[in-house]
Amino acid sequence: MWGSLVASAVELQIGQAIAPPGAVASVPVNVSGASDAVAAQFDVCFNSSVVWHR
Repeated sequence: MWGSLVASAVELQIGQAIAPPGAVASVPVNVSGASDAVAAQFDVCFNSSVVWHR
């Protein structure tokens, strides 16, 4: 036997940000369950009729 494989759940949580129109908003992101992770890449989709974007 070469070893055992253990699967763990990785969770990505995206918080909320409130800003007036035209302002830059920082959105908090939390990743848990990813040991030894050195980078993350993801896309955030939003309703453009509610959120103004450039």
